[in-house]
Amino acid sequence: MPALKPTLIYDGECGFCGRCLSWGMRHFMAFPKAIPSTSKEAKESGLTEAELAESIWIIGVGAPLPAAKAVAFILKMQPNFLWRVLGHLMSIWPISLIAKSVYFWVAKNRGRL
Repeated sequence: MPALKPTLIYDGECGFCGRCLSWGMRHFMAFPKAIPSTSKEAKESGLTEAELAESIWIIGVGAPLPAAKAVAFILKMQPNFLWRVLGHLMSIWPISLIAKSVYFWVAKNRGRL
């Protein structure tokens, strides 16, 4: 069985997204491969243009994980116990609903952040 290779799809044209990606790559010991949503690999991921435009995605780990689920996945990858706990908490209802709402609020307002 081949090893799963998580890949983060992000908005490569968004300055805020690029800064968040750079921060994550600097501060997290474990980080998935990152590709912009306009890349050939992202276009061939099986996600629609609308889905790619809507949020970040983690692919290569079974079903694609969008938005806050993608963030939680990255946190769960970390060797640091506290990051992993935060990732698991973000996956539990009702915290997952709050995390999703916060994610989409930030996404909607990213031009101002």
